[in-house]
Amino acid sequence: MNGNIVERLAIYGKETLIIASVSDQKRILADFFSAGAIHEFKLKNPNVFLDRFLDDYLLWMKNEFGVDFNYAERIKETLCMIDFNEAASSQVAFVAKIKKRLVETGSIQAIVPNLHSYERIVLINLEHVPGLPSDLSYESLYLDLPSTEQVIEYEALTNLEVADAVYNVVISLLDKGVSPEKIKIGNATRRDEYQLSKLFRIGNIPFNCRISRCLYDHPLTQTFLSDSERFSVENAWNNLKESIVTDSPLEQEVLQAILSVLNKYTISVLDDNMELLRHEFRKSSYTEPKMSESIDIYGSEFSERQKDEHWLIINATSERLPAVAIDNDVLSDQEKASLSLPTSSLLNARQKAKIEKTLSRIVNLTLFRQIYDNDLPTLPLELELGRDRFVRPSSDLKWHVSVSREYDRFIHAKLAYENKTYGKMSMRFHNLQALIGNDNEVYDPQFSGLSIASIDGLLGRKVTISPTSLGRFYQCPFSFLLGSILKIKPDQKTFTTYFGNLAHMVIESVYTEDDANYVEYLEACSNDMPEDHVYKQDILKKIVVDKLEAVRKAMIEFRKQGNFRVIGSEWSHEFDFWDDVRFRIKGKIDRIIAIKKNEDELIIVIDYKTGSQKFSKADFDEGINVQLPFYLYLFKKRHPEALYVPAGFFIQRLPLGRLDVEDDDTMTLSLKLNGWMLEDKHLFNSLGGSDWLEGIQLNNDEGFRKSERLLDRDTMTDLINKVDELISAAIHEIAAGKFPIKPMPPKPNQRISNSCKYCRFDSVCYLKSLGVALDRLEGSGDDEQI
Repeated sequence: MNGNIVERLAIYGKETLIIASVSDQKRILADFFSAGAIHEFKLKNPNVFLDRFLDDYLLWMKNEFGVDFNYAERIKETLCMIDFNEAASSQVAFVAKIKKRLVETGSIQAIVPNLHSYERIVLINLEHVPGLPSDLSYESLYLDLPSTEQVIEYEALTNLEVADAVYNVVISLLDKGVSPEKIKIGNATRRDEYQLSKLFRIGNIPFNCRISRCLYDHPLTQTFLSDSERFSVENAWNNLKESIVTDSPLEQEVLQAILSVLNKYTISVLDDNMELLRHEFRKSSYTEPKMSESIDIYGSEFSERQKDEHWLIINATSERLPAVAIDNDVLSDQEKASLSLPTSSLLNARQKAKIEKTLSRIVNLTLFRQIYDNDLPTLPLELELGRDRFVRPSSDLKWHVSVSREYDRFIHAKLAYENKTYGKMSMRFHNLQALIGNDNEVYDPQFSGLSIASIDGLLGRKVTISPTSLGRFYQCPFSFLLGSILKIKPDQKTFTTYFGNLAHMVIESVYTEDDANYVEYLEACSNDMPEDHVYKQDILKKIVVDKLEAVRKAMIEFRKQGNFRVIGSEWSHEFDFWDDVRFRIKGKIDRIIAIKKNEDELIIVIDYKTGSQKFSKADFDEGINVQLPFYLYLFKKRHPEALYVPAGFFIQRLPLGRLDVEDDDTMTLSLKLNGWMLEDKHLFNSLGGSDWLEGIQLNNDEGFRKSERLLDRDTMTDLINKVDELISAAIHEIAAGKFPIKPMPPKPNQRISNSCKYCRFDSVCYLKSLGVALDRLEGSGDDEQI
């Protein structure tokens, strides 16, 4: 092959300009060196014709023209090729105006060689070079001749079977003595990489993922950004360096990528432009450090390397290969055509021709296609490779694993490792295993969270933070993800819920004094009853009517004794979270009452419960018993005026179906307000005193008995501020995609955590699968894409 390249290129003299990628340049020079030959032609990179932008280009665009960073990046290619003396439309004129100002201020530099001085321009392994003037003729030369070897194609029903097929082909190649570094997997997606990496780990096969990863999504970058916002970029960088205590090649790779961004700008510029720093991290990438003697997994960018390499191309369908270039909307195709710029159609044609040429020159080529993608049939690859194709169904491969991200994370997460090898083993695998050391550990698929891209997509729907959902998040973030974001398995109507809704209707009649509605509420006892209780409808109706009537009488007495006015029933309020409008804060309060004292309006919130719940300060601090303070917080957000003073919060239990004796005294005792309030005697008396307040009493000297239920105004304000902190902390974790399976620990003498006791998602929780004690477990594992 060396002689072939030298012979084909040695004919070109000094009047020839050869344009080749860096890797192809190295290959050409290495072959000339091996042959002891000297060349006279000139070698240039393909990007030699593109304008050079100074590092302050993005900030300049923002300050000069008000263009955001993303648009400024997208417009770069157009700026390189446009002649600012031409203006075919207002959009072109705007772009031309920008380029003219860039040139005048020195923010763009055009360093184009004098192409007309060359007799011949040759593109190596390229169909087209961006920025190459259209009035120049050129020829494309490929270093390798097209292969005549047969192309093997595998067809499978799903992408899981495709992964199985790829794995089996890899096993067969290894058994034939092919070295891992000679096996290349191309056109893989993140999902493909996940499934293949799982199979390779199980089979003890070393591999490299060469798919670029977004620098912004890496935890080290997120930590750096967080510290930069709190302190400064310089302090964040120093903290990050000190926090790295391992010699992990991957961490060093990420650190180097972060440092490259920092060195592109000055520290002072980045301190003043944090959004610029985020933008640079989003467009920057890193790859896992390359290991020797291992299989390489590539994304959409792949090309032939050596004749003895085996390329396995996944997603070989007309829809996925080649990738379609989409107009970036800076200029329309019509405007591009009028300026002799390449249109989207032309770019697609060139991309197709490039990939066709590349694949036609790969000697050992195997294609894999799933027949259905999202339940829709796919089209076979239409590229003309000039070779015979042999199509085989994946069923020809007898061995299947069929792993998936969902199955791993939701069903078999954290399963204890069993010392089994699911791959086909050969004696040399143990030598290969030694090459990758600690990286070859059993995969731990415990669900830990979502990638930034995934959570950004989900949060675009707007997530509501209510007292219930906030408590669910702190009980178990994984449950919050499934219930409040993905909205899986909505709540079904239960008899308890039916009872509670009916009781709220009856209480409403007490405060509206509308007996007509009260009768309608009682008649509703026979309607909308849960299906599994319909057969008991008649007897339940009698019980419900009796209980509701007893509750209603006691509530009327409570209102007569109290010296307060009702200012809200079923009162609701909502607003966008100020730091992130993707979140909506929302709540609905059963009852709000006010008590006048001097110039102040003492505000009390009451929530009705059919159970025996009580407010617990310890649980509140953990974020799982936030409802009552949350209501005061919500009211204060709606009415920040100084005259409204948060004065207390209470639960009023509605004892439906729970009393054996239904005399008035027993009913009054059950309906007592249970909660916390300001230490204020006027407030105490206005709420009916110890007759209606549970756990709050006066001494003989008319002073209050000591009780944790009595607060001063500062402490009450602290509780409300704590709600704000809990909301902010939860939103920060949600926005970062952190949803570990992390239930609250069981309380003393409890067998199971309250987080799990009534959880609707236990069927997809690894704790249920393991049957272990439920305690606070930190999540770990890879990010997920959905």
